[in-house]
Amino acid sequence: MNPLRAKALFLALIVVGLAVIYIKTPPGDRWFSVGAWFVFSCGVAIYVLRLPVLRCPDCNRATPYFDNYSEEMDGLTGGTRRRVKCTQCHAIIDRLTCRVVERLPESVGQRLDRFGSLIGMWLLLVAAGVFLIMVSTILGFIVALIVRDGHANEDRLGVVFFGCGSAFILGFVLIAIGWHQKRRALRNESLHAVDLRKPVKLPDDWFKR
Repeated sequence: MNPLRAKALFLALIVVGLAVIYIKTPPGDRWFSVGAWFVFSCGVAIYVLRLPVLRCPDCNRATPYFDNYSEEMDGLTGGTRRRVKCTQCHAIIDRLTCRVVERLPESVGQRLDRFGSLIGMWLLLVAAGVFLIMVSTILGFIVALIVRDGHANEDRLGVVFFGCGSAFILGFVLIAIGWHQKRRALRNESLHAVDLRKPVKLPDDWFKR
């Protein structure tokens, strides 16, 4: 997600949280809770709004990253996500120095974007599928225990089991679609004869320029 949209979403969640606290809190503690949340959220909102967004040095377009990459972060992550690509001009940016270290041809940059979107879709679908399988299994097990103890509502029992079974099957369907997206991404990669999973190879003296 673009950092600018992430900031807007965070501010919207603060407003929603304020409304929820006002509605759900008992009248005697309502204004204290609202005031405490307001003070806390103001401090956090100021911090978030002050976070700079990393912009491409070439086209000045906002990238999906904050400009807060440091040497400590680079050491802790082993350089992961240190070099990112601008989706507009396809320049490779070093987040530590905020400099462009390579400019990719448009065709290569578009293939990288396509590959990244397919891999991201694969991860999202697999995560959603695993979540549905786990939740439906746990709920089904709990309902089975309730049925065994004789405390189940017979009128809604079929609906609950149908919902759990549907969610369980849907989870496997999402995982299958996700794996299809991954295979599609790798197939496109092989067709273009480019190993897009590896980082872009740059000369050792790029950071000295």
